[in-house]
Amino acid sequence: MKFLINKNELLEVLKFCEKIIDTKFNNNPVLNNIILDINNISKCICSNGIISGQYVIDKNKIIIEQPGKIHFKNKILLETISKIKEEQISFEKIENSVILIKTDSFTSEINILNEDNYPKLNFSTTNLDEIQISSEIINEIYKKNSKCVLNDFNQPKPINGIYFSTELETGYLTTLSTDTFRLSYLKSIINTEIKINFILNNIAILVASQIFKNNELVSIFINNTDKRVFISNGKYTIMDKQILGDYPVDIFIKAFNIEKNTTFTIKKNELINSLELSKVTVNLERNPITILEIGKDSIYLNSSSYEIGTSRVKIDFDNLIGSELKIGFNISFFLTLLKNIDSEKVNIYIENNLKPILLVGENLNFQQLILPVKINN
Repeated sequence: MKFLINKNELLEVLKFCEKIIDTKFNNNPVLNNIILDINNISKCICSNGIISGQYVIDKNKIIIEQPGKIHFKNKILLETISKIKEEQISFEKIENSVILIKTDSFTSEINILNEDNYPKLNFSTTNLDEIQISSEIINEIYKKNSKCVLNDFNQPKPINGIYFSTELETGYLTTLSTDTFRLSYLKSIINTEIKINFILNNIAILVASQIFKNNELVSIFINNTDKRVFISNGKYTIMDKQILGDYPVDIFIKAFNIEKNTTFTIKKNELINSLELSKVTVNLERNPITILEIGKDSIYLNSSSYEIGTSRVKIDFDNLIGSELKIGFNISFFLTLLKNIDSEKVNIYIENNLKPILLVGENLNFQQLILPVKINN
Protein backbone atom coordinates (compact mmCIF):
# COMPACT_ATOMS: atom_id res chain seq x y z
CA MET A 1 0.00 0.00 0.00
CA LYS A 2 1.34 3.41 -0.98
CA PHE A 3 -0.30 6.79 -1.57
CA LEU A 4 0.23 10.56 -1.46
CA ILE A 5 -2.49 12.70 0.14
CA ASN A 6 -3.19 16.38 0.69
CA LYS A 7 -2.57 17.32 4.33
CA ASN A 8 -5.77 19.40 4.76
CA GLU A 9 -7.94 16.64 3.30
CA LEU A 10 -6.39 14.11 5.67
CA LEU A 11 -6.94 16.46 8.61
CA GLU A 12 -10.63 16.72 7.67
CA VAL A 13 -10.81 12.93 7.66
CA LEU A 14 -9.21 12.61 11.09
CA LYS A 15 -11.24 15.45 12.65
CA PHE A 16 -14.44 13.86 11.37
CA CYS A 17 -13.46 10.56 13.00
CA GLU A 18 -12.54 12.30 16.26
CA LYS A 19 -16.10 13.68 16.52
CA ILE A 20 -17.42 10.11 16.43
CA ILE A 21 -14.72 8.37 18.47
CA ASP A 22 -15.61 9.64 21.93
CA THR A 23 -14.48 7.89 25.11
CA LYS A 24 -17.68 8.96 26.92
CA PHE A 25 -19.58 6.49 24.78
CA ASN A 26 -16.81 4.03 24.01
CA ASN A 27 -15.00 1.60 26.33
CA ASN A 28 -13.83 -0.74 23.56
CA PRO A 29 -10.11 -0.08 22.73
CA VAL A 30 -10.57 -1.29 19.14
CA LEU A 31 -13.07 1.52 18.54
CA ASN A 32 -10.44 4.15 19.35
CA ASN A 33 -9.01 3.20 15.96
CA ILE A 34 -10.08 3.80 12.36
CA ILE A 35 -9.81 2.05 8.99
CA LEU A 36 -8.35 3.91 6.02
CA ASP A 37 -9.43 2.12 2.84
CA ILE A 38 -7.46 3.40 -0.16
CA ASN A 39 -8.97 2.17 -3.43
CA ASN A 40 -11.02 3.32 -6.42
CA ILE A 41 -13.25 5.11 -3.91
CA SER A 42 -11.00 5.95 -0.97
CA LYS A 43 -12.70 6.29 2.40
CA CYS A 44 -12.19 6.27 6.12
CA ILE A 45 -14.44 4.31 8.52
CA CYS A 46 -14.86 4.83 12.27
CA SER A 47 -17.26 3.94 15.08
CA ASN A 48 -17.83 4.44 18.81
CA GLY A 49 -20.04 1.39 19.24
CA ILE A 50 -23.23 3.47 19.07
CA ILE A 51 -22.87 5.40 15.83
CA SER A 52 -20.49 4.88 12.92
CA GLY A 53 -19.08 7.21 10.29
CA GLN A 54 -17.69 7.12 6.78
CA TYR A 55 -15.71 9.87 5.03
CA VAL A 56 -15.20 9.65 1.25
CA ILE A 57 -11.86 11.19 0.31
CA ASP A 58 -11.76 13.66 -2.59
CA LYS A 59 -10.16 11.75 -5.46
CA ASN A 60 -8.44 14.95 -6.62
CA LYS A 61 -6.56 15.16 -3.32
CA ILE A 62 -5.02 11.69 -3.27
CA ILE A 63 -2.59 9.89 -5.61
CA ILE A 64 -2.69 6.10 -5.23
CA GLU A 65 0.35 4.02 -6.21
CA GLN A 66 -0.75 0.82 -4.46
CA PRO A 67 -4.26 0.34 -2.97
CA GLY A 68 -4.84 -1.22 0.43
CA LYS A 69 -6.10 -0.77 3.98
CA ILE A 70 -4.56 0.39 7.24
CA HIS A 71 -5.93 0.13 10.77
CA PHE A 72 -4.47 2.62 13.26
CA LYS A 73 -5.14 4.87 16.26
CA ASN A 74 -6.86 8.05 15.11
CA LYS A 75 -5.60 10.38 17.86
CA ILE A 76 -1.91 9.57 17.28
CA LEU A 77 -2.15 10.25 13.56
CA LEU A 78 -4.24 13.42 14.12
CA GLU A 79 -1.65 14.84 16.50
CA THR A 80 1.15 13.99 14.06
CA ILE A 81 -0.45 15.31 10.87
CA SER A 82 -1.65 18.56 12.49
CA LYS A 83 1.99 19.53 13.16
CA ILE A 84 3.35 18.79 9.67
CA LYS A 85 4.10 21.88 7.57
CA GLU A 86 4.12 20.39 4.05
CA GLU A 87 0.94 20.20 1.97
CA GLN A 88 1.56 16.66 0.64
CA ILE A 89 2.21 13.59 2.81
CA SER A 90 3.35 10.17 1.66
CA PHE A 91 2.12 6.92 3.27
CA GLU A 92 3.60 3.46 2.70
CA LYS A 93 2.70 0.23 4.47
CA ILE A 94 5.73 -1.84 5.48
CA GLU A 95 5.29 -5.57 6.17
CA ASN A 96 1.69 -5.16 7.36
CA SER A 97 2.82 -3.85 10.74
CA VAL A 98 4.12 -0.30 10.19
CA ILE A 99 3.03 2.71 8.19
CA LEU A 100 5.85 4.95 6.96
CA ILE A 101 4.86 8.62 6.88
CA LYS A 102 7.14 10.98 4.95
CA THR A 103 7.41 14.59 3.82
CA ASP A 104 10.43 16.58 2.67
CA SER A 105 11.36 17.37 6.29
CA PHE A 106 9.70 14.64 8.35
CA THR A 107 9.77 10.83 8.62
CA SER A 108 7.87 8.64 11.06
CA GLU A 109 7.08 4.95 11.40
CA ILE A 110 3.82 4.24 13.24
CA ASN A 111 2.69 0.80 14.31
CA ILE A 112 -0.55 -0.33 12.72
CA LEU A 113 -3.03 -3.08 13.59
CA ASN A 114 -4.62 -5.99 11.77
CA GLU A 115 -7.60 -4.58 9.83
CA ASP A 116 -9.43 -7.92 10.20
CA ASN A 117 -9.89 -7.13 13.92
CA TYR A 118 -12.01 -4.06 13.16
CA PRO A 119 -15.83 -4.48 12.98
CA LYS A 120 -17.22 -4.91 9.46
CA LEU A 121 -19.46 -1.92 8.73
CA ASN A 122 -21.74 -1.64 5.69
CA PHE A 123 -22.55 1.91 4.51
CA SER A 124 -24.46 0.94 1.35
CA THR A 125 -27.66 2.98 0.84
CA THR A 126 -28.72 1.35 -2.44
CA ASN A 127 -32.51 0.86 -2.78
CA LEU A 128 -33.26 2.39 0.63
CA ASP A 129 -36.10 4.83 1.35
CA GLU A 130 -34.75 8.40 1.26
CA ILE A 131 -35.93 11.77 2.46
CA GLN A 132 -34.00 15.00 1.94
CA ILE A 133 -33.77 17.85 4.44
CA SER A 134 -31.52 20.86 4.91
CA SER A 135 -28.69 20.85 7.43
CA GLU A 136 -30.52 23.75 9.14
CA ILE A 137 -33.37 21.39 9.97
CA ILE A 138 -30.90 18.88 11.46
CA ASN A 139 -29.36 21.63 13.59
CA GLU A 140 -32.79 22.80 14.74
CA ILE A 141 -33.87 19.25 15.60
CA TYR A 142 -30.80 18.85 17.79
CA LYS A 143 -31.16 22.27 19.42
CA LYS A 144 -34.88 21.91 20.14
CA ASN A 145 -34.98 18.25 21.19
CA SER A 146 -31.65 17.39 22.80
CA LYS A 147 -32.36 18.97 26.20
CA CYS A 148 -35.45 16.79 26.59
CA VAL A 149 -33.83 13.41 25.87
CA LEU A 150 -33.22 10.89 28.64
CA ASN A 151 -29.50 10.21 28.03
CA ASP A 152 -28.98 6.73 29.42
CA PHE A 153 -26.53 5.09 27.03
CA ASN A 154 -26.45 1.79 28.94
CA GLN A 155 -30.16 1.10 28.38
CA PRO A 156 -31.33 2.08 24.88
CA LYS A 157 -35.05 2.50 25.58
CA PRO A 158 -37.38 4.46 23.25
CA ILE A 159 -37.28 7.64 25.36
CA ASN A 160 -33.48 7.55 25.25
CA GLY A 161 -33.76 8.88 21.69
CA ILE A 162 -35.53 11.35 19.43
CA TYR A 163 -38.63 10.11 17.60
CA PHE A 164 -38.86 10.97 13.87
CA SER A 165 -42.06 10.69 11.84
CA THR A 166 -43.58 11.97 8.59
CA GLU A 167 -46.92 10.30 9.38
CA LEU A 168 -48.19 12.47 12.22
CA GLU A 169 -48.89 15.43 9.94
CA THR A 170 -48.64 15.64 6.14
CA GLY A 171 -45.88 17.92 4.87
CA TYR A 172 -43.93 17.86 8.12
CA LEU A 173 -41.11 15.90 9.69
CA THR A 174 -42.22 15.69 13.31
CA THR A 175 -39.68 15.08 16.07
CA LEU A 176 -40.57 14.29 19.68
CA SER A 177 -38.41 13.96 22.79
CA THR A 178 -38.89 13.62 26.53
CA ASP A 179 -36.93 12.90 29.71
CA THR A 180 -40.25 12.31 31.57
CA PHE A 181 -40.08 15.81 33.12
CA ARG A 182 -39.88 17.91 29.94
CA LEU A 183 -41.39 17.30 26.52
CA SER A 184 -40.51 18.82 23.14
CA TYR A 185 -42.63 18.76 19.97
CA LEU A 186 -41.13 20.17 16.74
CA LYS A 187 -42.60 20.17 13.22
CA SER A 188 -40.22 20.87 10.31
CA ILE A 189 -41.60 21.53 6.83
CA ILE A 190 -40.38 19.00 4.24
CA ASN A 191 -41.50 17.81 0.82
CA THR A 192 -41.84 14.02 0.82
CA GLU A 193 -44.48 11.33 0.43
CA ILE A 194 -42.34 8.67 2.10
CA LYS A 195 -43.73 7.45 5.41
CA ILE A 196 -41.13 7.00 8.13
CA ASN A 197 -41.17 6.30 11.85
CA PHE A 198 -37.98 5.64 13.80
CA ILE A 199 -36.11 6.54 16.98
CA LEU A 200 -32.51 7.76 16.77
CA ASN A 201 -29.91 8.11 19.47
CA ASN A 202 -29.34 11.73 20.47
CA ILE A 203 -25.58 11.28 19.85
CA ALA A 204 -26.18 10.76 16.11
CA ILE A 205 -28.07 14.06 15.86
CA LEU A 206 -25.37 15.81 17.90
CA VAL A 207 -22.63 14.63 15.52
CA ALA A 208 -24.78 15.41 12.46
CA SER A 209 -25.36 18.97 13.74
CA GLN A 210 -21.59 19.41 14.09
CA ILE A 211 -20.74 18.05 10.63
CA PHE A 212 -23.47 19.27 8.28
CA LYS A 213 -23.35 23.06 7.93
CA ASN A 214 -24.10 25.98 5.58
CA ASN A 215 -27.69 24.98 4.81
CA GLU A 216 -26.59 22.07 2.59
CA LEU A 217 -28.96 19.35 1.44
CA VAL A 218 -28.67 16.14 3.47
CA SER A 219 -30.26 12.74 2.77
CA ILE A 220 -31.69 10.43 5.40
CA PHE A 221 -31.79 6.78 4.28
CA ILE A 222 -33.85 4.23 6.22
CA ASN A 223 -33.01 0.53 6.19
CA ASN A 224 -36.10 -1.18 7.60
CA THR A 225 -34.53 -4.64 7.39
CA ASP A 226 -31.66 -4.23 9.84
CA LYS A 227 -33.14 -1.08 11.44
CA ARG A 228 -30.35 1.34 10.51
CA VAL A 229 -30.53 4.99 9.52
CA PHE A 230 -27.93 6.84 7.43
CA ILE A 231 -27.50 10.62 7.40
CA SER A 232 -25.34 11.62 4.43
CA ASN A 233 -24.31 14.36 2.03
CA GLY A 234 -22.26 11.94 -0.09
CA LYS A 235 -18.93 12.90 1.48
CA TYR A 236 -19.82 12.40 5.14
CA THR A 237 -22.10 9.58 6.28
CA ILE A 238 -23.31 8.88 9.81
CA MET A 239 -24.89 5.49 10.50
CA ASP A 240 -26.99 4.80 13.58
CA LYS A 241 -28.97 1.75 14.61
CA GLN A 242 -32.59 2.59 15.42
CA ILE A 243 -33.69 2.28 19.04
CA LEU A 244 -36.28 -0.47 19.05
CA GLY A 245 -39.60 -0.25 20.87
CA ASP A 246 -42.82 1.74 20.80
CA TYR A 247 -42.53 5.47 21.40
CA PRO A 248 -45.42 6.84 23.56
CA VAL A 249 -46.76 9.00 20.71
CA ASP A 250 -50.44 8.90 21.75
CA ILE A 251 -49.62 9.91 25.31
CA PHE A 252 -47.29 12.58 23.96
CA ILE A 253 -49.90 14.18 21.68
CA LYS A 254 -52.57 14.00 24.38
CA ALA A 255 -50.28 15.78 26.83
CA PHE A 256 -50.03 18.79 24.51
CA ASN A 257 -53.81 19.05 24.11
CA ILE A 258 -54.37 20.70 27.49
CA GLU A 259 -57.29 22.96 28.35
CA LYS A 260 -55.93 26.53 28.31
CA ASN A 261 -57.73 27.74 31.43
CA THR A 262 -55.02 30.22 32.44
CA THR A 263 -52.92 31.96 29.80
CA PHE A 264 -50.54 34.91 29.65
CA THR A 265 -47.76 36.33 27.47
CA ILE A 266 -44.39 37.32 28.87
CA LYS A 267 -41.05 38.64 27.59
CA LYS A 268 -38.68 35.68 27.44
CA ASN A 269 -35.55 37.42 28.73
CA GLU A 270 -37.41 39.04 31.63
CA LEU A 271 -38.80 35.65 32.67
CA ILE A 272 -35.33 34.08 32.38
CA ASN A 273 -33.84 36.84 34.56
CA SER A 274 -36.62 36.41 37.14
CA LEU A 275 -36.13 32.64 37.24
CA GLU A 276 -32.36 32.96 37.60
CA LEU A 277 -32.84 35.46 40.45
CA SER A 278 -35.32 33.13 42.13
CA LYS A 279 -33.01 30.16 41.59
CA VAL A 280 -30.29 31.72 43.78
CA THR A 281 -32.42 30.91 46.83
CA VAL A 282 -32.73 27.21 45.95
CA ASN A 283 -29.40 26.67 44.17
CA LEU A 284 -28.15 24.29 46.84
CA GLU A 285 -31.29 22.17 46.72
CA ARG A 286 -31.11 18.82 44.92
CA ASN A 287 -34.44 19.64 43.28
CA PRO A 288 -34.62 23.47 42.88
CA ILE A 289 -38.35 24.18 43.05
CA THR A 290 -40.18 27.49 42.76
CA ILE A 291 -43.90 28.25 42.91
CA LEU A 292 -45.56 30.34 40.23
CA GLU A 293 -48.34 32.32 41.91
CA ILE A 294 -50.84 33.84 39.49
CA GLY A 295 -53.21 36.42 40.98
CA LYS A 296 -55.73 38.87 39.57
CA ASP A 297 -53.25 41.70 39.09
CA SER A 298 -49.79 40.17 39.38
CA ILE A 299 -47.57 37.11 38.98
CA TYR A 300 -44.88 36.09 41.48
CA LEU A 301 -42.15 33.47 41.77
CA ASN A 302 -41.88 32.20 45.36
CA SER A 303 -38.81 30.19 46.39
CA SER A 304 -37.66 28.89 49.76
CA SER A 305 -34.74 26.92 51.11
CA TYR A 306 -34.10 25.72 54.65
CA GLU A 307 -30.42 26.65 54.34
CA ILE A 308 -30.68 30.04 52.55
CA GLY A 309 -34.16 31.49 53.20
CA THR A 310 -36.93 32.77 50.95
CA SER A 311 -37.40 35.04 47.94
CA ARG A 312 -40.35 36.53 46.07
CA VAL A 313 -39.91 37.91 42.56
CA LYS A 314 -42.61 39.92 40.78
CA ILE A 315 -42.97 39.37 37.03
CA ASP A 316 -44.43 41.71 34.42
CA PHE A 317 -46.76 40.10 31.90
CA ASP A 318 -49.38 40.76 29.20
CA ASN A 319 -52.91 39.54 28.58
CA LEU A 320 -53.63 37.39 31.65
CA ILE A 321 -56.72 35.30 31.03
CA GLY A 322 -58.27 32.74 33.34
CA SER A 323 -58.15 31.47 36.89
CA GLU A 324 -55.87 32.34 39.77
CA LEU A 325 -53.61 29.46 40.78
CA LYS A 326 -50.31 28.32 42.26
CA ILE A 327 -48.15 25.80 40.42
CA GLY A 328 -44.70 24.43 41.30
CA PHE A 329 -41.92 23.40 38.93
CA ASN A 330 -38.20 22.72 38.71
CA ILE A 331 -36.47 26.03 37.86
CA SER A 332 -33.52 24.39 36.07
CA PHE A 333 -35.81 22.43 33.75
CA PHE A 334 -37.94 25.51 33.06
CA LEU A 335 -34.87 27.59 32.15
CA THR A 336 -33.57 25.05 29.61
CA LEU A 337 -36.93 25.09 27.83
CA LEU A 338 -37.16 28.89 27.76
CA LYS A 339 -33.68 29.19 26.27
CA ASN A 340 -34.80 26.89 23.44
CA ILE A 341 -37.38 29.47 22.31
CA ASP A 342 -36.17 31.90 19.65
CA SER A 343 -38.84 34.62 19.93
CA GLU A 344 -38.86 37.67 22.23
CA LYS A 345 -42.14 36.69 23.87
CA VAL A 346 -43.46 33.39 25.21
CA ASN A 347 -47.08 32.31 25.55
CA ILE A 348 -47.73 30.20 28.64
CA TYR A 349 -50.83 28.01 28.96
CA ILE A 350 -51.93 26.18 32.12
CA GLU A 351 -54.91 23.88 32.66
CA ASN A 352 -54.52 23.47 36.44
CA ASN A 353 -51.75 22.97 38.98
CA LEU A 354 -51.56 19.22 38.30
CA LYS A 355 -51.28 19.38 34.49
CA PRO A 356 -48.18 20.32 32.45
CA ILE A 357 -47.29 23.92 31.64
CA LEU A 358 -47.27 24.56 27.87
CA LEU A 359 -44.69 26.99 26.43
CA VAL A 360 -45.09 28.33 22.89
CA GLY A 361 -43.12 31.11 21.17
CA GLU A 362 -43.92 32.83 17.89
CA ASN A 363 -43.11 29.61 15.99
CA LEU A 364 -46.27 27.57 16.53
CA ASN A 365 -44.56 24.50 15.05
CA PHE A 366 -42.41 24.24 18.18
CA GLN A 367 -44.03 23.55 21.55
CA GLN A 368 -42.68 22.41 24.92
CA LEU A 369 -44.15 21.07 28.15
CA ILE A 370 -42.83 20.94 31.67
CA LEU A 371 -44.48 18.78 34.30
CA PRO A 372 -45.42 20.46 37.60
CA VAL A 373 -44.43 19.28 41.06
CA LYS A 374 -46.92 18.76 43.82
CA ILE A 375 -47.06 21.65 46.31
CA ASN A 376 -48.94 22.40 49.51
CA ASN A 377 -51.39 25.20 48.83
